Amino acid sequence: ISITSATAGSVANEGSITVSDAGLVAFVAPSVVNHGTISAPEGKIGLYAGKTVLVSTSPDGRGLSAQATIPQGLVDNEGNLVADAGSIALHAQMVNQDGLIQANSVRDVNGTIELVASDSIHLGGGSTISADGDSTGSTPSAGGSVRILAVNTFSDQTGSAIEVAGGAQGGNGGQVEISAPWMGAIKSSINGSVDSARES
Repeated sequence: ISITSATAGSVANEGSITVSDAGLVAFVAPSVVNHGTISAPEGKIGLYAGKTVLVSTSPDGRGLSAQATIPQGLVDNEGNLVADAGSIALHAQMVNQDGLIQANSVRDVNGTIELVASDSIHLGGGSTISADGDSTGSTPSAGGSVRILAVNTFSDQTGSAIEVAGGAQGGNGGQVEISAPWMGAIKSSINGSVDSARES
């Protein structure tokens, strides 16, 4: 388990962090910024901004839960967060996503991605959020799930992509939820089908 925390200021990753054996990487601070690469195959990645944050794994080992008692601050991802067959969560008052968040399926284990903000979520033109089915397996594989929840506003830019397509050998598309009281037309491309380029 790798947990980085700060009582004031910010925590930032500019390099490369990798954990194995379904490990956990959690950054907790009033402001969390990722410009580097964080990888946790079959594990859990969490970036959390708030005064008090509780991070715990669920009994079945699949979940990563967090509770910010005073949600505030910023989570900004402009790098790479990769947890194939695992889960990735970004929780803050404001979440800015303009990098790669990837939790693709491996064999029959789906990935899950969750962005939750007590104020606003913004997806930039360089944002890719991927919970696709298995691209290398020999059997059908469904896409995973992406949940984006903002208490106030959601915005995105053209060029942003959300992928929950079935795997290379087929499989159902996954689920995408985008929820906010205030949002304009969604500009992100969303793919929840079986990509013909992947079909055998």
